[in-house]
Amino acid sequence: MPSAASCSSSAAPSSGLNECINAATAIPHLISAFARYKITTAGEQAAILSWIALESAELKYNINHFPGNPGQGTRVMLMPPYIAKYIASIPDLKEKADAAGGDVTKLLGLVLDDEHSLASGAWFVSSQCTQDVRQGLAAGSDAGWEQFITGCVGTTVTDQRKGYWVKAKEALGISA
Repeated sequence: MPSAASCSSSAAPSSGLNECINAATAIPHLISAFARYKITTAGEQAAILSWIALESAELKYNINHFPGNPGQGTRVMLMPPYIAKYIASIPDLKEKADAAGGDVTKLLGLVLDDEHSLASGAWFVSSQCTQDVRQGLAAGSDAGWEQFITGCVGTTVTDQRKGYWVKAKEALGISA
């Protein structure tokens, strides 16, 4: 994430909050998340890192501001139904989630801290993607990554998205 070295002038447009973190802050949380959710292959890790880089504008945003979908966020910009599933997988958040009463903005607020927000992509890959998709990512192939984007994340492959995938593969030494 080339621009994630610093967070100068990164106030979010609609909230005025500074959601930005730098790579040095993110790395320990990502390593922990990869271990917790058993994301052990460089291909899976590269896919998650590229997803985070694109969706968070290189760690600048933690909440969706463009177009501003209420309840959408984390570093991979999960939609509210996935936020609810993610929270349900974290026993320590059950009481707070119950107190939120289904309010998507309050639920999102439970997972915006660095630990949970950065772990959301690893959780998603480990719990929402099929074994076939994970095997394709493990191979580090472009076809496997494209299946992840279209078949698991549920969006389209774009040049910008692919650019982050290529950079993440290079950073992790993947030559496939």
